[in-house]
Amino acid sequence: MFRSSQCVPVLVLVLCHTQHTYSGKVLLWPGEHSHWLNMKNIVAALSAKGHEMTVLTHSATPTITADQSTSCSFEIVPVPYTAQDMTDMMDEIFHYWMYELPNESFIQVSLKIKEIIQRTTEMNKVFCRAVFKNKELLEKLRQARYDVLLTDPMFLCGELLAETLDLPLIISLRFSHANTLERLCGQLPAPPSYVPSTGKPTSVCEAMGKADIWLIRTYWDFEYPRPFLPNFKFVGGLHCKPAKPLPEDMEEFVQSSGEDGIVVFSLGSMIKNLTRERRDVIASALGQISQKVLWRYSGEKPDTLPPNIRLLDWIPQNDLLGHPKTKAFITHGGTNGMYEAIYHGVPMVGIPLFGDQPDNMHHMKTKGAAVILDLNQFQGQDLVLAVNAVINDPSYKESTMRLSRIHHDQPMSALDQAVFWIEFVMRNKGAKHLRVQAHNLSWYQYHCLDVLAALLATVVLIAVIFFKARRPNPNPCRHCRRRTRGAADTERLIAELIQTFHSAKGHDTMGIPLLDHDRIQAIWEEQRRHLHCRQDPPGLRELIGVEYLYSQTGRVLQDVSLDPDTLDKAADIQDMDLDVKDEGFEEEEDDCTVHCPTPSLQQPSQEIQLTHSRLGHHLQLPLKPFLNAKVDELVSLWSVLPDANKSRLIYPSRHWERIVKGQVKSTKGKTSVVPGKESPTGVRRPRWAAVLAHYIKIRELVLGSPRLIAQTMLQLFELNQRTLSQWFSRRQKAWERAVLQQDVVGTRIPAMAYQQLPPPRGDRTSGLRLCHPRRPIAPGHPARKEREVERLACAEDLQSYIACSLWTAGRDNHGKQV
Repeated sequence: MFRSSQCVPVLVLVLCHTQHTYSGKVLLWPGEHSHWLNMKNIVAALSAKGHEMTVLTHSATPTITADQSTSCSFEIVPVPYTAQDMTDMMDEIFHYWMYELPNESFIQVSLKIKEIIQRTTEMNKVFCRAVFKNKELLEKLRQARYDVLLTDPMFLCGELLAETLDLPLIISLRFSHANTLERLCGQLPAPPSYVPSTGKPTSVCEAMGKADIWLIRTYWDFEYPRPFLPNFKFVGGLHCKPAKPLPEDMEEFVQSSGEDGIVVFSLGSMIKNLTRERRDVIASALGQISQKVLWRYSGEKPDTLPPNIRLLDWIPQNDLLGHPKTKAFITHGGTNGMYEAIYHGVPMVGIPLFGDQPDNMHHMKTKGAAVILDLNQFQGQDLVLAVNAVINDPSYKESTMRLSRIHHDQPMSALDQAVFWIEFVMRNKGAKHLRVQAHNLSWYQYHCLDVLAALLATVVLIAVIFFKARRPNPNPCRHCRRRTRGAADTERLIAELIQTFHSAKGHDTMGIPLLDHDRIQAIWEEQRRHLHCRQDPPGLRELIGVEYLYSQTGRVLQDVSLDPDTLDKAADIQDMDLDVKDEGFEEEEDDCTVHCPTPSLQQPSQEIQLTHSRLGHHLQLPLKPFLNAKVDELVSLWSVLPDANKSRLIYPSRHWERIVKGQVKSTKGKTSVVPGKESPTGVRRPRWAAVLAHYIKIRELVLGSPRLIAQTMLQLFELNQRTLSQWFSRRQKAWERAVLQQDVVGTRIPAMAYQQLPPPRGDRTSGLRLCHPRRPIAPGHPARKEREVERLACAEDLQSYIACSLWTAGRDNHGKQV
């Protein structure tokens, strides 16, 4: 009675500390061979916690059978294949990969791999159709109300079954080739600097992307550091366990090795046979080492088997690797065997065969825990050296033990983590909160290309606005008239303005007109015809007297090269961005720039026959040489002129032009004229060169007369492209001014002190009609006689006649008043 009373409190205490357990239903779609071996550990752990496990597989499975485990139930789907068909196909693939692939070209390998993929894909399609066309099976699975589906994505249709049954999906895999599934389906960050690969997602990949949890069968003791997502859980080595005691006969063999220890050799459960040459080389090499060897091999035995080697169809690999006498592990690089070696800290000699095995062994080699050999290339001595290296070199053992410590230093074991996250999904009916939004983004959104494009467009827009604001308008006047309003609107506005001034608004309070409406109207009627006109190029005849008139304007001339192809850079810099407005009120000063060449002692030049040149007003005039008789006439006329008429006249110079990229432009950018041919490309230099060449001849002809140079101030200065362009723009302005003055008001001769005042401005009919020709008149023309009569009529004495003659000659030659 006393003992019973003591047991009651103990029982109550035990019941109080009992943990709450959640029992769920898990549906499994497993893989074959080593994939099933990993998943079977999860099945056993979940079954131990009371969860109901159901394995869905097909009738042709070579590894998943109902008698292997009693902790789960099986749903077998019939397919038109047998387990032997599956085994034969896998043996054929392994044989090709191990022995034929290394000796074939890239094209042959690609074609063969394509054929293998097609065969396996067709077989997977048969399995999938067998499941999804079985309506009774699908209905049975729906009625079972499973909580989660656990699948291996290397064997397809598990993700489609989860979507069909509307179940949370958990994926368990080591890794896919080039991390394609993890990157494209799971959106795991894997830039090309980590893993280069090609390909794009498919509809199956989108279904896999809906997985709530990805159980990746690797860990940071093996993997390289890289970013990962919250629904990716790394459970590498979940099948590893502490070593158990070995069978008696095997333990006796291991203990007989003494201090040298043993070497475990296994190429996996899928490699059942080797070629005769390879197995003899391996057996001969392993017979040369001092350690004893346990070799898992079920094929034909080598011709000579050394006494230190024991062949076994099956070995407890995990228990052997955990034995203290194990010195090295010769492996094909499978994930299971590799993690068992890491778990127990055993250095490795890798002989990778296919699949992920080369990648696995290269990971171990870079971490200093393994040596790699090629199955078809290594010789017996290479295997001996590799085994001795990993056994005798302490660095391999130290590196392996370091990886083992990292693997064991976790808050919970890999198997417990896998079980926890499966239960987590069952408890919360999924784990959608752990899935990133990258699944819903397009590829350009995932890489932020849309954001980059928007930022780039903003920068470009700001740059365009900035440069447009800073860039000066090369032709503001043209923009206003032709782009904003147009020539027609400009003409209409000017006409309305003139009409407004003619109305009552154009008179003062006394009723007196503010402007001369008749004169303005006459000017506008004449100017309207020239809105769209373009001036003609200068003629050679006009250049003879133009330079003299140009010298009277007060502009500074510099003695520059006559080379028409050489630009006067100094002059360009001096005239750049100048806007000088001279209204003609400056004081008269001595012109220190007048060039006075030394009189030539040579005889006058011979008569030179020059070609006719085109004048500005479409009239051809022959260029005649200056004969001695003409010189006498000019000197006599010059001598009778008063000093006032010989002095320099000042004319307003409003436009300072310069050559800009071969085109004559004003500094204000309002005009753009092209001497020579009308071409938008600007000045034709051959045209300028021809004009300058003829002008040089004319200048030499004039300067060749010593009497004319000594007794008069008629001079022709040196001319270059710059001065010629300046003259052309000035001549254009003179023509425009002459057009405005035609038939409106007579051109006045410079008034003398003893002359009478001109007639009243308003009386245009009274008084003498002064000569102001519209265009030059060739010698011998009938109009010449009328012009002489006008000169005599308007001259009161000889001096006025000479002044009028010089003025008329100047108008005949160049269209400017002297």
